[in-house]
Amino acid sequence: MGHYDRSTGLVMGESKSKVMYLLMKAKHRYLMEQNDSLSEELSELKAELEREKVEKDSALDELLHRTLGCVVWFYDVANVDSLFQFGIEFHYASPRDGAS
Repeated sequence: MGHYDRSTGLVMGESKSKVMYLLMKAKHRYLMEQNDSLSEELSELKAELEREKVEKDSALDELLHRTLGCVVWFYDVANVDSLFQFGIEFHYASPRDGAS
């Protein structure tokens, strides 16, 4: 080590334990900054993913509407009778089966 003085046992004029402490403190600060940065990036990516899902669903709805007319996809059969009153075409898909 170029900064270690064998005669005094000091590193750049400081004790080994203090130098180790300062190094660990610097590493911790760096890791905390990286964690903050990555957490912020993750939040942004989650928001972007949500926007993409909304855009995808909107595009799919538009495609279904243009291709098949007024189609309602739902996963709750509680209000099926009310849909028949208005003559709305519907398709029921179990959440386990997926939309088909």
